[in-house]
Amino acid sequence: MQGKCSRDRFRALHGMRMRFLVTGLLAVSLLASPSLGGLVADERRPTQLAVVFDGGIPDDLDRVASSLGSVVALRNDVLLPFVSLEFPTPERASLASALLSARPGVRAVFPVQLATLEGPLDSVPALKDALRDRQWGLAAIRAPEAWASMPLASVPTPVGVLDTGVACEQPDLAAACAGPSYDLWGHGTHVAGIVGATRQNAIGIAGVADALVVPIRVFSDAPNILAANPGPIGTSPQVAAGVLQATASGARVISMSFSFPGFDGLVNLALRIAAASDVVLVAAAGNHPCTDPNPGVRYPASDPLVVAVASVDSGLGVSCFSNQGGAVELAAPGGGILSTYSHEAWLYVSTMHGLWGRSFQPSCVGFFSNVQFKSQAESGRDLRLPEDMDPREALYYCHLSGTSMATPHVSGVAALVRSACPTLDADAVRGILVATARDLAAPGHDDATGHGIVDAKEAVEAALAACPEP
Repeated sequence: MQGKCSRDRFRALHGMRMRFLVTGLLAVSLLASPSLGGLVADERRPTQLAVVFDGGIPDDLDRVASSLGSVVALRNDVLLPFVSLEFPTPERASLASALLSARPGVRAVFPVQLATLEGPLDSVPALKDALRDRQWGLAAIRAPEAWASMPLASVPTPVGVLDTGVACEQPDLAAACAGPSYDLWGHGTHVAGIVGATRQNAIGIAGVADALVVPIRVFSDAPNILAANPGPIGTSPQVAAGVLQATASGARVISMSFSFPGFDGLVNLALRIAAASDVVLVAAAGNHPCTDPNPGVRYPASDPLVVAVASVDSGLGVSCFSNQGGAVELAAPGGGILSTYSHEAWLYVSTMHGLWGRSFQPSCVGFFSNVQFKSQAESGRDLRLPEDMDPREALYYCHLSGTSMATPHVSGVAALVRSACPTLDADAVRGILVATARDLAAPGHDDATGHGIVDAKEAVEAALAACPEP
């Protein structure tokens, strides 16, 4: 009886969220549609500015913002003082940019960009064997061999997962998550599972590392209604604040499975602070439709401070969607990657896709009391829960693809290296990842896979060899 009541409460809560969201979308669409015409979403926010200060955020900020006809959309006091201001029109923002740049105490003024998640893209057929056996990526990077070499007393490395949040209540993540956090979009939960889902707990999957997942939400719950595909909104000020928050929280690796179309000055300032704080920075090279020309590596992966990660498929060939360019440093498994998900994210993302007239059908499997109850790819139907079941007790795992999925494989190996030898600095860790990568093409660097696929076994053994005797 308790399961049915919990299920009813869950349905009621989800229904309220959906009604609120759909009402909001309709209201915005009705207000905006007469003037939007055929425009598509711009990857910049012309009505927002990011303002960086030298000596801290001024006490009269609200008054100054009001005098410029703006409101404060975001305020960050961690490591780098800055704010994001929202203006009613692009023209007002442009005028304010010149005025603010000349104001004493203002270090810099930047335009605001929108971030794009680099996955999911497609699905693969569900396999028949155990969940661990479905994780082809772990074998490809030789993670099990790396685990066997790890010192028994190694301490989990904190990894900042900058994303849509993490469903920390998922049993495979609960012990690894430094939450609390939640994730309506599922993307961050999937990424977090690749990094650090608990091993040898008799359920689900295994993460690359025994990491401490530090969830940092840099994307909104609400969708970008102007985008061609449903997805959350993330801005450059949100990302910069997330980098600084993760750094201040003690993260030794920061994983970024998203991108901007080009260089962003504010995010670069935050990355420089993180790098100076001895943080290993890892980001997705970017995705593109397989039939389109390669657009090159996107930002922040293209920043020299960051390890840019491309994607390979299970045959270790370059994923057709993976962006290429000279900035690509490493490759990792990114095609059809199984990882953690949640029932709430399934419902939310399915609803968002429905509003866009699209279908959301990744290959997923659900478990209740360790018994599989549905598989989307095998049944050809949506995942459904048994009627007497509390949805919070369900375990969901989905196959997703993208450089978003490749990135946490590298972040996880970086965490293994830092756990194997905590005295290695970030530059040494990065050097080990590059030096131990396995070439997938001709010897040396190439634009598609960089220095090769990340090799956890060789990286851990190199870290142990370089580590000073205790």
